[in-house]
Amino acid sequence: MKDANAAAREETVNGEAAVLYSVHQTVDGTMIDSQVWISKARGLPLKTELDMDVGGKLGKTHRSMRYEYTNVRASGGRTLGLFVRPKAVRTRQLGSTDR
Repeated sequence: MKDANAAAREETVNGEAAVLYSVHQTVDGTMIDSQVWISKARGLPLKTELDMDVGGKLGKTHRSMRYEYTNVRASGGRTLGLFVRPKAVRTRQLGSTDR
């Protein structure tokens, strides 16, 4: 894997404040661009998008997923876990040229 980086900026998803993390990476010749929007209030993913370009006949794919948490409760009185960015992923502001 190479060229992995993450960028963050604030956006709104379905009226909820979120932080957008974007990652670009190349794995075994496949270019992957992914984005995840994390709720600022709950720390849970609200939306993800994934674009892959494997080249050749297989070409490009796009996936978009939206998460809804209506009537979701943790069992046993536990709170839902917050999203934690993996230590191997460093963040930078979108538009920054620093990699």
